[in-house]
Amino acid sequence: MKESELRSEAQSEVQYTKPEYKIWIQMRQRCNNPKCRAYKFYGGRGIKVCKRWDTFKNFLEDMGSRPEGNYSIDRIDVDGDYEPNNCRWATQKTQVRNRRCYNKYGYKGIRKKGNIFQARITNDYKEIYLGSFKTLAEAINARKEAEKLYV
Repeated sequence: MKESELRSEAQSEVQYTKPEYKIWIQMRQRCNNPKCRAYKFYGGRGIKVCKRWDTFKNFLEDMGSRPEGNYSIDRIDVDGDYEPNNCRWATQKTQVRNRRCYNKYGYKGIRKKGNIFQARITNDYKEIYLGSFKTLAEAINARKEAEKLYV
């Protein structure tokens, strides 16, 4: 084997020890492997990995190295696919705010108790009660104002 081939092979092996490689593998498992525990939330909902990212090299080229600290891959549109224009490196704090909405009002952090709407937000892993409101519009406004403060 030529020296340049050995160097290239060694560089390839180094790539597979990067944290980005593990993230790439896990992303593909969530979308492609029905036996994966998280498949129902990704592949089971139709979330796919773009063809370009079938190779780790292309994934790393598009995403770049993960920043220092506790960053992981995040889809900007939570219903969109894993692809260059929909993915970023994000902290858990950012990802907590970028989740699908499960309530019937279509807004995160809004609940109804009796005839009163309650607004809440999570910051630094703590839920903050924003108040009780007579109307849904008031609760939504309180939530939006809190997002400006805590994002």
